[in-house]
Amino acid sequence: GREKILLFRRDGATERAVGKILFVVSDGEERTDGGAGDAKIIVLDVKEEFRGTNLGGLLFTECMRALSGYGSERVLLDAEEDMSRYNRLVRFYKQLGCQVKPNTRIQYINNNDGETYRKIPMYRGLDASDRNRSSSWLEGRPFLPFCLVDAMGRCLRLRQSPLATHQWLLVQREEGDGELCIRSTLGQYLCVSSDGDVAADRTECHDWERFILRVVALPGDVAVDGQESVEGRQYLHSRSLWVLKSAAHAGKHLAVDKEGFLCSSRVPTFWQKRWQKTGVAERGQDRATQPPSAASLVCTRDTPQRRLHYRTAWSTQSVAFVRGMRERYLGFRLRKMGLLEAMDLVGTAQSRPFSDGWDGVSLKSLLFFTAEHLRKRGLPDWEQLVALVHGLGRIVRSIDVNFLQEGMDEYDWTLLSKSRPVGCMCDDDLNFPEYRELSPDRLNDGYMSDLGMYRKNCGLGDLLLLWSGPEYMYHMLSANCTTIPQEGLAMLRYFSFSGWHSGGYFSELCNVDDEMMRSSVSEFNKFRCEARDQCKSNITEKDCNHLWNSHYSGIVAKYNLDGQLSW
Repeated sequence: GREKILLFRRDGATERAVGKILFVVSDGEERTDGGAGDAKIIVLDVKEEFRGTNLGGLLFTECMRALSGYGSERVLLDAEEDMSRYNRLVRFYKQLGCQVKPNTRIQYINNNDGETYRKIPMYRGLDASDRNRSSSWLEGRPFLPFCLVDAMGRCLRLRQSPLATHQWLLVQREEGDGELCIRSTLGQYLCVSSDGDVAADRTECHDWERFILRVVALPGDVAVDGQESVEGRQYLHSRSLWVLKSAAHAGKHLAVDKEGFLCSSRVPTFWQKRWQKTGVAERGQDRATQPPSAASLVCTRDTPQRRLHYRTAWSTQSVAFVRGMRERYLGFRLRKMGLLEAMDLVGTAQSRPFSDGWDGVSLKSLLFFTAEHLRKRGLPDWEQLVALVHGLGRIVRSIDVNFLQEGMDEYDWTLLSKSRPVGCMCDDDLNFPEYRELSPDRLNDGYMSDLGMYRKNCGLGDLLLLWSGPEYMYHMLSANCTTIPQEGLAMLRYFSFSGWHSGGYFSELCNVDDEMMRSSVSEFNKFRCEARDQCKSNITEKDCNHLWNSHYSGIVAKYNLDGQLSW
Protein backbone atom coordinates (compact mmCIF):
# COMPACT_ATOMS: atom_id res chain seq x y z
CA GLY A 1 0.00 0.00 0.00
CA ARG A 2 0.89 3.67 -0.23
CA GLU A 3 2.72 5.19 2.75
CA LYS A 4 4.08 8.64 3.56
CA ILE A 5 6.48 10.32 5.96
CA LEU A 6 5.90 14.00 6.76
CA LEU A 7 8.38 16.51 8.12
CA PHE A 8 6.93 19.34 10.22
CA ARG A 9 8.35 22.63 11.40
CA ARG A 10 7.15 24.08 14.68
CA ASP A 11 7.14 27.86 15.20
CA GLY A 12 5.83 28.35 18.71
CA ALA A 13 2.38 26.77 18.79
CA THR A 14 2.14 26.59 14.98
CA GLU A 15 3.12 23.52 13.00
CA ARG A 16 3.34 23.24 9.23
CA ALA A 17 4.58 20.57 6.85
CA VAL A 18 7.85 21.45 5.11
CA GLY A 19 8.68 18.13 3.45
CA LYS A 20 7.25 14.74 2.53
CA ILE A 21 8.09 11.43 0.92
CA LEU A 22 5.41 9.17 -0.57
CA PHE A 23 6.19 5.55 -1.37
CA VAL A 24 4.50 2.30 -2.31
CA VAL A 25 5.57 -0.71 -0.28
CA SER A 26 5.08 -3.10 -3.23
CA ASP A 27 4.51 -2.30 -6.88
CA GLY A 28 2.44 -5.47 -7.27
CA GLU A 29 4.95 -7.28 -9.45
CA GLU A 30 7.25 -10.14 -8.58
CA ARG A 31 10.90 -9.64 -9.45
CA THR A 32 12.25 -11.88 -12.18
CA ASP A 33 15.14 -12.95 -9.94
CA GLY A 34 12.71 -14.46 -7.43
CA GLY A 35 13.11 -11.72 -4.78
CA ALA A 36 10.38 -9.88 -2.93
CA GLY A 37 8.38 -7.18 -4.69
CA ASP A 38 10.06 -3.84 -5.21
CA ALA A 39 9.02 -0.73 -3.33
CA LYS A 40 8.80 2.56 -5.18
CA ILE A 41 9.23 6.20 -4.16
CA ILE A 42 6.51 8.30 -5.78
CA VAL A 43 7.31 11.79 -4.45
CA LEU A 44 10.19 13.30 -2.47
CA ASP A 45 9.71 17.02 -1.90
CA VAL A 46 11.04 19.70 0.46
CA LYS A 47 9.67 23.23 0.28
CA GLU A 48 12.09 25.52 -1.49
CA GLU A 49 12.83 27.82 1.46
CA PHE A 50 13.88 24.83 3.58
CA ARG A 51 16.29 23.31 1.09
CA GLY A 52 20.04 23.36 1.60
CA THR A 53 20.28 21.32 4.82
CA ASN A 54 19.71 17.89 3.22
CA LEU A 55 16.25 17.40 4.67
CA GLY A 56 15.57 15.43 1.49
CA GLY A 57 18.35 13.05 2.52
CA LEU A 58 16.77 12.77 5.97
CA LEU A 59 13.37 11.84 4.51
CA PHE A 60 15.01 9.33 2.15
CA THR A 61 16.92 7.68 5.02
CA GLU A 62 13.76 7.41 7.12
CA CYS A 63 11.97 5.90 4.11
CA MET A 64 14.70 3.25 3.79
CA ARG A 65 14.28 2.40 7.48
CA ALA A 66 10.52 2.03 7.06
CA LEU A 67 10.83 -0.11 3.93
CA SER A 68 13.33 -2.44 5.59
CA GLY A 69 10.70 -3.07 8.27
CA TYR A 70 8.29 -4.21 5.56
CA GLY A 71 10.83 -6.69 4.22
CA SER A 72 11.48 -4.86 0.96
CA GLU A 73 14.83 -5.56 -0.64
CA ARG A 74 14.92 -2.89 -3.33
CA VAL A 75 13.39 0.52 -3.95
CA LEU A 76 12.76 2.12 -7.34
CA LEU A 77 12.42 5.81 -8.15
CA ASP A 78 12.50 8.24 -11.06
CA ALA A 79 14.86 11.21 -10.91
CA GLU A 80 12.86 13.83 -12.80
CA GLU A 81 14.74 17.06 -13.44
CA ASP A 82 14.64 19.96 -15.86
CA MET A 83 17.53 20.37 -18.26
CA SER A 84 18.90 23.42 -16.43
CA ARG A 85 19.63 21.15 -13.43
CA TYR A 86 21.28 18.49 -15.57
CA ASN A 87 22.39 15.53 -13.40
CA ARG A 88 21.98 17.50 -10.16
CA LEU A 89 19.15 15.29 -8.92
CA VAL A 90 20.91 12.16 -10.17
CA ARG A 91 24.02 13.11 -8.16
CA PHE A 92 21.84 13.69 -5.09
CA TYR A 93 20.38 10.19 -5.29
CA LYS A 94 23.76 8.63 -6.04
CA GLN A 95 25.09 10.14 -2.80
CA LEU A 96 22.25 8.27 -1.07
CA GLY A 97 23.40 4.97 -2.56
CA CYS A 98 21.14 4.85 -5.64
CA GLN A 99 22.19 3.76 -9.11
CA VAL A 100 20.82 4.39 -12.58
CA LYS A 101 18.95 1.29 -13.76
CA PRO A 102 20.91 -0.42 -16.54
CA ASN A 103 19.41 -0.99 -19.97
CA THR A 104 16.62 1.55 -19.49
CA ARG A 105 15.71 4.52 -21.65
CA ILE A 106 15.78 8.06 -20.32
CA GLN A 107 12.45 9.75 -21.04
CA TYR A 108 12.26 13.38 -22.17
CA ILE A 109 9.05 15.19 -21.29
CA ASN A 110 7.63 18.56 -22.32
CA ASN A 111 4.98 19.82 -19.88
CA ASN A 112 3.97 22.80 -22.05
CA ASP A 113 5.67 25.19 -19.62
CA GLY A 114 8.61 25.93 -21.90
CA GLU A 115 10.89 23.53 -20.02
CA THR A 116 12.10 20.12 -21.08
CA TYR A 117 12.36 17.50 -18.35
CA ARG A 118 14.10 14.17 -18.30
CA LYS A 119 13.12 11.16 -16.20
CA ILE A 120 15.94 8.79 -15.21
CA PRO A 121 14.94 5.41 -13.67
CA MET A 122 17.06 4.60 -10.60
CA TYR A 123 17.11 1.99 -7.85
CA ARG A 124 18.72 1.20 -4.51
CA GLY A 125 19.07 -2.04 -2.62
CA LEU A 126 18.26 -2.16 1.09
CA ASP A 127 21.34 -3.29 3.01
CA ALA A 128 22.09 -4.41 6.56
CA SER A 129 22.46 -0.86 7.87
CA ASP A 130 18.89 -0.10 6.76
CA ARG A 131 17.55 -3.25 8.41
CA ASN A 132 19.40 -2.43 11.65
CA ARG A 133 17.33 0.74 12.02
CA SER A 134 14.32 -1.01 13.47
CA SER A 135 12.71 2.20 14.70
CA SER A 136 13.05 5.89 14.01
CA TRP A 137 14.95 7.67 16.76
CA LEU A 138 13.49 10.97 15.47
CA GLU A 139 9.83 9.98 15.36
CA GLY A 140 7.81 12.61 17.22
CA ARG A 141 10.98 14.19 18.66
CA PRO A 142 11.99 17.79 17.87
CA PHE A 143 15.36 18.43 16.27
CA LEU A 144 17.23 21.36 14.76
CA PRO A 145 18.91 21.09 11.32
CA PHE A 146 22.27 22.82 11.38
CA CYS A 147 25.73 22.91 9.83
CA LEU A 148 29.19 22.90 11.38
CA VAL A 149 31.23 25.48 9.46
CA ASP A 150 34.46 27.46 9.72
CA ALA A 151 34.68 31.24 9.93
CA MET A 152 34.55 31.46 6.11
CA GLY A 153 31.29 29.50 6.00
CA ARG A 154 32.85 26.29 4.65
CA CYS A 155 31.40 23.03 5.95
CA LEU A 156 33.76 21.20 8.28
CA ARG A 157 34.77 17.69 7.30
CA LEU A 158 35.40 14.34 8.95
CA ARG A 159 38.80 12.86 8.25
CA GLN A 160 37.62 9.28 7.64
CA SER A 161 34.38 9.85 5.78
CA PRO A 162 33.53 9.16 2.13
CA LEU A 163 31.32 12.27 2.11
CA ALA A 164 32.87 15.67 1.44
CA THR A 165 30.46 17.36 3.86
CA HIS A 166 27.76 16.42 6.35
CA GLN A 167 24.49 18.07 7.31
CA TRP A 168 23.56 17.62 10.95
CA LEU A 169 20.59 17.45 13.30
CA LEU A 170 20.84 18.63 16.89
CA VAL A 171 18.64 16.37 19.01
CA GLN A 172 17.88 16.78 22.72
CA ARG A 173 18.38 13.55 24.65
CA GLU A 174 15.64 12.46 27.01
CA GLU A 175 18.26 11.17 29.43
CA GLY A 176 21.02 13.32 30.91
CA ASP A 177 21.03 16.92 32.05
CA GLY A 178 21.00 19.04 28.90
CA GLU A 179 22.80 16.41 26.84
CA LEU A 180 22.55 16.41 23.06
CA CYS A 181 23.24 14.09 20.19
CA ILE A 182 24.48 15.25 16.80
CA ARG A 183 23.06 13.04 14.07
CA SER A 184 23.75 13.35 10.36
CA THR A 185 20.74 13.60 8.07
CA LEU A 186 21.81 10.19 6.72
CA GLY A 187 21.50 8.53 10.13
CA GLN A 188 25.04 8.43 11.58
CA TYR A 189 25.89 9.91 14.97
CA LEU A 190 28.89 12.13 15.61
CA CYS A 191 31.05 10.63 18.33
CA VAL A 192 34.30 11.22 20.20
CA SER A 193 36.16 7.99 20.91
CA SER A 194 38.28 7.28 23.98
CA ASP A 195 41.47 8.09 22.03
CA GLY A 196 40.03 11.43 20.89
CA ASP A 197 39.14 10.56 17.28
CA VAL A 198 35.98 12.16 15.88
CA ALA A 199 33.84 10.14 13.47
CA ALA A 200 30.26 9.60 12.33
CA ASP A 201 30.02 5.86 11.73
CA ARG A 202 27.42 4.66 14.24
CA THR A 203 23.68 4.30 13.82
CA GLU A 204 22.87 4.17 17.54
CA CYS A 205 23.37 6.80 20.24
CA HIS A 206 25.38 5.58 23.24
CA ASP A 207 28.00 7.13 25.55
CA TRP A 208 30.51 8.36 22.97
CA GLU A 209 27.76 10.08 20.99
CA ARG A 210 26.67 12.37 23.84
CA PHE A 211 27.61 16.07 23.85
CA ILE A 212 26.99 19.06 26.09
CA LEU A 213 26.50 22.50 24.51
CA ARG A 214 27.25 25.33 26.93
CA VAL A 215 27.33 29.09 26.51
CA VAL A 216 30.45 30.81 27.87
CA ALA A 217 29.30 33.30 30.49
CA LEU A 218 31.36 36.48 30.19
CA PRO A 219 31.40 38.58 33.39
CA GLY A 220 29.46 41.78 32.85
CA ASP A 221 27.47 40.68 29.82
CA VAL A 222 24.39 40.37 32.05
CA ALA A 223 24.50 44.13 32.53
CA VAL A 224 24.96 44.70 28.81
CA ASP A 225 22.01 42.39 28.16
CA GLY A 226 19.83 44.87 30.02
CA GLN A 227 20.23 47.51 27.32
CA GLU A 228 17.03 49.08 26.05
CA SER A 229 17.41 48.04 22.41
CA VAL A 230 15.74 44.69 21.62
CA GLU A 231 17.86 44.52 18.49
CA GLY A 232 20.98 45.07 20.60
CA ARG A 233 20.07 42.23 22.97
CA GLN A 234 19.38 39.88 20.07
CA TYR A 235 22.69 40.76 18.46
CA LEU A 236 24.53 40.23 21.74
CA HIS A 237 22.99 36.76 22.06
CA SER A 238 23.92 35.90 18.48
CA ARG A 239 27.55 36.76 19.23
CA SER A 240 27.78 34.67 22.40
CA LEU A 241 30.47 32.01 22.53
CA TRP A 242 29.65 28.32 23.00
CA VAL A 243 31.65 25.16 23.65
CA LEU A 244 30.73 21.61 22.61
CA LYS A 245 32.04 19.13 25.17
CA SER A 246 32.03 15.37 25.07
CA ALA A 247 29.73 14.10 27.83
CA ALA A 248 31.60 10.78 28.01
CA HIS A 249 35.21 12.01 28.03
CA ALA A 250 35.95 14.75 30.56
CA GLY A 251 37.97 17.67 29.23
CA LYS A 252 37.55 16.83 25.53
CA HIS A 253 35.97 19.49 23.33
CA LEU A 254 34.81 19.34 19.74
CA ALA A 255 37.42 21.30 17.80
CA VAL A 256 38.82 21.85 14.31
CA ASP A 257 42.37 21.01 13.25
CA LYS A 258 44.59 23.10 10.96
CA GLU A 259 43.36 21.25 7.87
CA GLY A 260 39.68 21.94 8.55
CA PHE A 261 38.77 18.50 9.93
CA LEU A 262 36.71 17.96 13.07
CA CYS A 263 38.79 16.69 15.98
CA SER A 264 38.81 16.75 19.77
CA SER A 265 40.99 18.93 21.97
CA ARG A 266 41.56 19.62 25.64
CA VAL A 267 41.90 23.30 24.73
CA PRO A 268 38.37 24.68 24.22
CA THR A 269 37.36 25.71 20.72
CA PHE A 270 34.65 28.34 20.63
CA TRP A 271 31.57 28.38 18.42
CA GLN A 272 28.97 30.99 17.54
CA LYS A 273 25.39 30.47 16.40
CA ARG A 274 24.32 31.79 13.01
CA TRP A 275 20.71 31.82 11.83
CA GLN A 276 19.54 31.76 8.22
CA LYS A 277 16.14 33.31 7.61
CA THR A 278 13.59 31.59 5.41
CA GLY A 279 12.95 33.08 2.02
CA VAL A 280 9.28 33.93 2.63
CA ALA A 281 7.74 35.44 5.76
CA GLU A 282 4.29 34.49 6.94
CA ARG A 283 1.53 36.97 6.10
CA GLY A 284 1.69 39.92 8.47
CA GLN A 285 4.99 38.75 9.97
CA ASP A 286 7.96 41.09 10.25
CA ARG A 287 10.99 39.47 8.60
CA ALA A 288 13.19 40.67 11.48
CA THR A 289 11.19 38.50 13.91
CA GLN A 290 10.66 35.66 11.45
CA PRO A 291 11.99 32.33 12.81
CA PRO A 292 15.11 30.97 11.14
CA SER A 293 14.93 28.02 8.76
CA ALA A 294 18.47 26.77 9.33
CA ALA A 295 21.26 27.23 11.81
CA SER A 296 25.02 26.93 11.82
CA LEU A 297 27.61 26.55 14.53
CA VAL A 298 30.59 28.57 13.35
CA CYS A 299 34.06 27.73 14.59
CA THR A 300 35.40 31.17 15.45
CA ARG A 301 38.76 32.69 16.35
CA ASP A 302 36.92 34.66 19.00
CA THR A 303 37.72 33.90 22.64
CA PRO A 304 36.37 35.13 25.98
CA GLN A 305 39.60 37.10 26.53
CA ARG A 306 39.19 38.86 23.19
CA ARG A 307 35.54 39.71 23.80
CA LEU A 308 36.38 41.07 27.25
CA HIS A 309 39.12 43.26 25.74
CA TYR A 310 36.78 44.74 23.12
CA ARG A 311 33.99 45.26 25.63
CA THR A 312 36.37 47.13 27.92
CA ALA A 313 37.59 49.16 24.94
CA TRP A 314 34.02 50.27 24.24
CA SER A 315 33.48 51.31 27.86
CA THR A 316 36.89 53.03 28.15
CA GLN A 317 37.86 54.60 24.83
CA SER A 318 36.22 57.97 24.22
CA VAL A 319 37.13 61.37 22.83
CA ALA A 320 38.30 62.43 26.28
CA PHE A 321 40.32 59.22 26.78
CA VAL A 322 42.10 59.47 23.41
CA ARG A 323 42.92 63.14 23.93
CA GLY A 324 44.24 62.33 27.39
CA MET A 325 46.46 59.54 26.02
CA ARG A 326 47.80 61.81 23.29
CA GLU A 327 48.67 64.47 25.84
CA ARG A 328 50.34 61.89 28.03
CA TYR A 329 52.40 60.00 25.43
CA LEU A 330 53.03 62.24 22.43
CA GLY A 331 55.79 64.11 24.27
CA PHE A 332 57.83 60.87 23.96
CA ARG A 333 59.57 61.26 27.30
CA LEU A 334 59.37 57.64 28.48
CA ARG A 335 62.81 56.45 27.38
CA LYS A 336 65.63 56.71 24.82
CA MET A 337 66.57 53.46 23.06
CA GLY A 338 67.10 51.88 19.67
CA LEU A 339 64.75 49.59 17.77
CA LEU A 340 66.80 46.45 18.47
CA GLU A 341 66.68 47.10 22.22
CA ALA A 342 62.92 47.56 21.93
CA MET A 343 62.66 44.25 20.06
CA ASP A 344 64.54 42.56 22.90
CA LEU A 345 62.23 44.08 25.54
CA VAL A 346 59.15 42.54 23.90
CA GLY A 347 61.02 39.30 23.21
CA THR A 348 58.96 37.17 25.60
CA ALA A 349 55.58 38.86 25.09
CA GLN A 350 52.86 36.59 23.71
CA SER A 351 52.21 36.94 20.00
CA ARG A 352 48.56 35.90 20.45
CA PRO A 353 47.41 37.40 23.77
CA PHE A 354 43.73 36.53 23.24
CA SER A 355 44.30 32.83 22.55
CA ASP A 356 43.24 30.15 25.05
CA GLY A 357 45.89 27.78 23.75
CA TRP A 358 49.01 29.90 23.26
CA ASP A 359 51.54 28.10 21.07
CA GLY A 360 54.58 29.76 22.71
CA VAL A 361 55.50 31.99 19.75
CA SER A 362 56.93 35.28 21.03
CA LEU A 363 56.05 38.69 19.66
CA LYS A 364 59.66 39.22 18.58
CA SER A 365 59.60 36.02 16.53
CA LEU A 366 56.28 36.98 14.95
CA LEU A 367 57.57 40.44 13.96
CA PHE A 368 60.67 39.01 12.28
CA PHE A 369 58.58 36.29 10.63
CA THR A 370 56.12 38.89 9.28
CA ALA A 371 58.91 41.06 7.89
CA GLU A 372 60.48 38.02 6.22
CA HIS A 373 57.09 37.01 4.81
CA LEU A 374 56.84 40.37 3.03
CA ARG A 375 60.49 40.21 1.98
CA LYS A 376 59.97 36.84 0.29
CA ARG A 377 57.07 38.34 -1.62
CA GLY A 378 59.41 40.97 -3.04
CA LEU A 379 57.72 43.92 -1.33
CA PRO A 380 59.64 47.20 -0.80
CA ASP A 381 62.15 47.41 2.05
CA TRP A 382 60.17 50.17 3.78
CA GLU A 383 57.12 47.87 3.86
CA GLN A 384 59.28 45.15 5.40
CA LEU A 385 60.35 47.69 8.03
CA VAL A 386 56.73 48.58 8.81
CA ALA A 387 56.02 44.86 9.27
CA LEU A 388 59.00 44.56 11.62
CA VAL A 389 57.86 47.36 13.95
CA HIS A 390 54.05 47.25 13.65
CA GLY A 391 53.62 45.44 16.99
CA LEU A 392 56.22 47.33 19.04
CA GLY A 393 53.60 49.52 20.70
CA ARG A 394 53.38 46.75 23.30
CA ILE A 395 56.62 48.11 24.76
CA VAL A 396 54.80 50.97 26.52
CA ARG A 397 53.55 48.51 29.11
CA SER A 398 57.20 47.76 29.98
CA ILE A 399 58.71 51.26 29.93
CA ASP A 400 55.87 53.32 31.44
CA VAL A 401 56.34 52.93 35.20
CA ASN A 402 52.82 54.27 35.85
CA PHE A 403 51.06 51.98 33.37
CA LEU A 404 49.91 49.37 35.90
CA GLN A 405 49.25 51.92 38.63
CA GLU A 406 46.45 53.68 36.77
CA GLY A 407 44.00 50.86 36.12
CA MET A 408 45.53 49.79 32.82
CA ASP A 409 46.01 46.27 34.17
CA GLU A 410 42.30 45.80 33.45
CA TYR A 411 42.50 47.29 29.96
CA ASP A 412 45.76 46.97 28.05
CA TRP A 413 45.41 49.31 25.06
CA THR A 414 48.80 48.18 23.71
CA LEU A 415 47.35 44.81 22.62
CA LEU A 416 46.78 44.66 18.89
CA SER A 417 43.06 44.86 18.07
CA LYS A 418 40.73 46.41 15.51
CA SER A 419 40.61 50.19 15.45
CA ARG A 420 37.78 52.68 14.91
CA PRO A 421 37.25 56.43 15.28
CA VAL A 422 35.80 58.04 18.39
CA GLY A 423 33.60 61.13 18.25
CA CYS A 424 31.10 59.76 15.72
CA MET A 425 28.68 56.88 15.27
CA CYS A 426 30.37 53.57 14.51
CA ASP A 427 28.26 51.30 12.31
CA ASP A 428 31.22 48.98 11.78
CA ASP A 429 29.83 45.49 12.44
CA LEU A 430 33.39 44.09 12.51
CA ASN A 431 34.14 45.83 15.79
CA PHE A 432 31.84 44.17 18.37
CA PRO A 433 28.93 46.61 17.90
CA GLU A 434 26.93 44.74 20.55
CA TYR A 435 28.95 46.72 23.12
CA ARG A 436 28.40 50.09 21.43
CA GLU A 437 25.95 51.22 24.09
CA LEU A 438 28.73 51.10 26.70
CA SER A 439 30.56 54.01 25.05
CA PRO A 440 30.88 57.13 27.25
CA ASP A 441 30.52 59.23 24.07
CA ARG A 442 26.85 58.22 23.80
CA LEU A 443 26.15 60.88 26.43
CA ASN A 444 27.22 63.60 23.96
CA ASP A 445 24.59 64.27 21.27
CA GLY A 446 27.24 65.93 19.12
CA TYR A 447 28.91 62.57 18.59
CA MET A 448 25.73 60.62 17.79
CA SER A 449 25.69 60.92 13.99
CA ASP A 450 27.64 59.40 11.10
CA LEU A 451 29.91 62.46 10.94
CA GLY A 452 29.81 63.35 14.63
CA MET A 453 32.44 65.99 15.39
CA TYR A 454 34.07 65.69 11.94
CA ARG A 455 33.51 67.39 8.58
CA LYS A 456 32.44 65.37 5.57
CA ASN A 457 35.46 64.07 3.62
CA CYS A 458 37.82 65.59 6.19
CA GLY A 459 40.30 62.75 5.65
CA LEU A 460 41.43 59.96 7.95
CA GLY A 461 44.37 62.06 9.12
CA ASP A 462 41.94 64.31 11.05
CA LEU A 463 40.29 61.43 12.92
CA LEU A 464 40.83 60.51 16.54
CA LEU A 465 41.31 56.75 16.30
CA LEU A 466 41.29 54.43 19.30
CA TRP A 467 44.45 54.86 21.32
CA SER A 468 46.36 51.67 20.56
CA GLY A 469 49.81 50.19 20.04
CA PRO A 470 49.88 50.85 16.25
CA GLU A 471 48.54 54.39 16.79
CA TYR A 472 51.34 55.06 19.27
CA MET A 473 53.97 53.63 16.89
CA TYR A 474 52.70 55.78 14.01
CA HIS A 475 53.12 58.95 16.04
CA MET A 476 56.43 57.80 17.56
CA LEU A 477 58.07 57.11 14.19
CA SER A 478 56.77 60.39 12.79
CA ALA A 479 58.11 62.33 15.80
CA ASN A 480 61.52 60.70 15.32
CA CYS A 481 61.62 62.04 11.73
CA THR A 482 61.53 58.74 9.88
CA THR A 483 61.75 58.90 6.10
CA ILE A 484 59.43 55.93 5.57
CA PRO A 485 57.08 56.96 2.71
CA GLN A 486 53.64 58.24 3.70
CA GLU A 487 52.11 55.11 2.20
CA GLY A 488 54.10 53.02 4.68
CA LEU A 489 53.08 55.18 7.64
CA ALA A 490 49.47 54.86 6.49
CA MET A 491 49.86 51.06 6.51
CA LEU A 492 51.14 51.25 10.09
CA ARG A 493 48.33 53.48 11.32
CA TYR A 494 45.38 52.01 9.42
CA PHE A 495 46.06 48.27 8.98
CA SER A 496 43.96 47.59 12.11
CA PHE A 497 41.22 49.93 10.83
CA SER A 498 39.61 47.03 8.96
CA GLY A 499 36.14 48.57 9.03
CA TRP A 500 37.50 51.17 6.62
CA HIS A 501 39.90 49.27 4.36
CA SER A 502 37.95 45.99 4.13
CA GLY A 503 34.47 46.57 5.54
CA GLY A 504 33.37 49.49 3.36
CA TYR A 505 32.54 51.77 6.30
CA PHE A 506 33.45 55.42 7.02
CA SER A 507 33.64 56.46 3.36
CA GLU A 508 31.94 59.78 4.22
CA LEU A 509 35.01 60.68 6.31
CA CYS A 510 37.56 59.83 3.60
CA ASN A 511 39.17 62.13 1.07
CA VAL A 512 40.67 61.28 -2.32
CA ASP A 513 44.10 60.43 -0.89
CA ASP A 514 42.55 57.96 1.56
CA GLU A 515 40.71 56.16 -1.22
CA MET A 516 43.91 55.86 -3.26
CA MET A 517 45.75 54.04 -0.47
CA ARG A 518 42.87 51.85 0.72
CA SER A 519 43.86 48.80 -1.35
CA SER A 520 47.54 48.93 -0.34
CA VAL A 521 46.63 49.11 3.37
CA SER A 522 44.22 46.20 2.95
CA GLU A 523 46.90 44.18 1.14
CA PHE A 524 49.44 44.85 3.89
CA ASN A 525 46.97 43.61 6.49
CA LYS A 526 46.26 40.51 4.40
CA PHE A 527 49.97 39.63 4.28
CA ARG A 528 50.26 40.34 8.01
CA CYS A 529 47.41 37.92 8.75
CA GLU A 530 48.99 35.29 6.49
CA ALA A 531 52.23 35.55 8.45
CA ARG A 532 50.39 35.33 11.78
CA ASP A 533 48.67 32.11 10.69
CA GLN A 534 51.86 30.57 9.29
CA CYS A 535 54.18 31.41 12.21
CA LYS A 536 54.12 28.24 14.32
CA SER A 537 57.42 28.33 16.22
CA ASN A 538 59.98 30.75 17.63
CA ILE A 539 62.89 32.07 15.62
CA THR A 540 66.08 31.49 17.58
CA GLU A 541 67.96 34.44 19.05
CA LYS A 542 70.91 33.59 16.80
CA ASP A 543 68.72 33.72 13.69
CA CYS A 544 67.09 36.98 14.81
CA ASN A 545 70.51 38.58 15.26
CA HIS A 546 71.61 37.31 11.85
CA LEU A 547 68.52 38.77 10.17
CA TRP A 548 69.07 42.08 11.93
CA ASN A 549 72.78 42.38 11.14
CA SER A 550 72.57 41.12 7.56
CA HIS A 551 69.44 42.93 6.41
CA TYR A 552 67.20 44.93 8.72
CA SER A 553 69.78 47.16 10.43
CA GLY A 554 70.59 48.60 7.01
CA ILE A 555 66.92 49.33 6.28
CA VAL A 556 66.52 50.92 9.72
CA ALA A 557 69.44 53.27 8.98
CA LYS A 558 68.17 54.00 5.46
CA TYR A 559 64.89 55.34 6.85
CA ASN A 560 66.51 57.35 9.66
CA LEU A 561 65.52 55.07 12.54
CA ASP A 562 68.98 54.01 13.71
CA GLY A 563 70.52 55.32 16.90
CA GLN A 564 68.60 56.30 20.03
CA LEU A 565 64.91 57.04 19.48
CA SER A 566 62.54 58.92 21.77
CA TRP A 567 59.74 56.70 23.09
